Amino acid sequence: MLQLVHYFVYPLQLLLIIPFIKVGTFLFGVNPMPYALTELISMFKIDFWGELKQVGFAIALGVGVWAVVSVPLGMGIYFISHHFFVKWRKANQRELKSQ
Repeated sequence: MLQLVHYFVYPLQLLLIIPFIKVGTFLFGVNPMPYALTELISMFKIDFWGELKQVGFAIALGVGVWAVVSVPLGMGIYFISHHFFVKWRKANQRELKSQ
């Protein structure tokens, strides 16, 4: 059942990658990188390794923000879904006993 919840939440993680990177760069005062694809491509053409370092650092900041947010959010989702699954299991056990 926990894996089912994971499948529902996974697309949300993908949608929030860019916002997490933006929040991470804002919180730590790092110069925001350009998010337009054409700007990124041109910067990679000019200085590939330097841009890779900057983008990698921004992604690391985004991962840090994601880790800070995901722990309490994950615990909340766990306890809420656990509550509903326990109620669902009890209801199904009553149905099976009555048959």
